[in-house]
Amino acid sequence: MVNPSQLFQSDLRRLSKPLSEGLRVRHIAHFGLAVCSGKGDQEKVLSLRKFAAYDHIPIRESGKIVAILERNNGNGESVRRALDEDVLISADEPLANFIHTVRKQPYRLVLDGARIEGIVTRSDLLKVPVLLLGYSLLSQLELLANRAIDIKYNGSDEWLSELERLEGEQAKKIATKKRKAASENLFLPAIELADLVDKLRVIRDFLPEGCEFEAELRELVRFRNAVDHVRPLIPSNAHLDQFVRRLEIVTTWTVAIEQKIGRHGG
Repeated sequence: MVNPSQLFQSDLRRLSKPLSEGLRVRHIAHFGLAVCSGKGDQEKVLSLRKFAAYDHIPIRESGKIVAILERNNGNGESVRRALDEDVLISADEPLANFIHTVRKQPYRLVLDGARIEGIVTRSDLLKVPVLLLGYSLLSQLELLANRAIDIKYNGSDEWLSELERLEGEQAKKIATKKRKAASENLFLPAIELADLVDKLRVIRDFLPEGCEFEAELRELVRFRNAVDHVRPLIPSNAHLDQFVRRLEIVTTWTVAIEQKIGRHGG
């Protein structure tokens, strides 16, 4: 049986591929490691001022990083953790991959070539490249929603009648925008004046079967609004699960629409 988590990761990698060629782990990672020797009492090492801002300190012995000193392992104790594949990531790994795994492993040492040169942590998800990734995924969702409407309504504006039935005020707003644009000699198709939410409402049959539409739509809107207003997508660790869940919604909805379009020969 295919693991749903693996499916999500593969879909996220594929959907973010156009942008992920420019957005890699190296774009949010911190290079120039603060390292310790591993000698002496661990608590004394952690109490040093130069390490005050770090929770994960690489240990270098004989010129090589061999372990990590973790300030808190969940039991209120510092531990020395041996290197293993769970704490390593390539600097050129797509950013989306790190985002999905950070819930289980809150930091990774970053390999640049064959050497450990940096570290990436949860706090690095506050950086601008994460916003760019979110924008890319939302843009793909909207482009596919446009195509789905075109297929479902045979290129006509009949979808506005359906939107008026579902959300009368929203349909009126689109009509007002279209008249205003025409008064300025801007003749834009109605679909370009509609909000993503309105588009998704009229192609609900293109979305994943069994999805909790209204609840998931609210999460998607919060995600979109954070991206549009250039807010940190993950303002705190407490928001991390919420952020990954929103990424999952955007991804699964995008994949479902894409598949339905494919079945319609689009």
